[in-house]
Amino acid sequence: MTTPAANPNTCGATCLTCKHWVLDKDDRYNPLISPEDPVTYEQEETEEAIAAKWGHAVRRCRCPKITFYQRPERDGATVCDGSAYMAELLTGPDFGCIHHESNKALSTKPEVEA
Repeated sequence: MTTPAANPNTCGATCLTCKHWVLDKDDRYNPLISPEDPVTYEQEETEEAIAAKWGHAVRRCRCPKITFYQRPERDGATVCDGSAYMAELLTGPDFGCIHHESNKALSTKPEVEA
């Protein structure tokens, strides 16, 4: 098995180690973050169980450089959708970003942010 090449824009830094990659308290109801089993319609209880079943975890990107429904700054990005009801940037753990900020407390990263 080969190791994927690191994103040249991030020197190998990815969402997995970024302080902006978070879970919110209601994410257990988001079918993209916490999908239901297609047979039982039950959801896994932990992020680890979800990753084991679906291949990887998914969280929200809360980087302040990623905006919603507005023109992004030169070094930013924006997320929008057609309904203007809800749009968010969800990423997998291996997504790389030039705005990466190390989560120094990775081993004690909170499971859920309010």
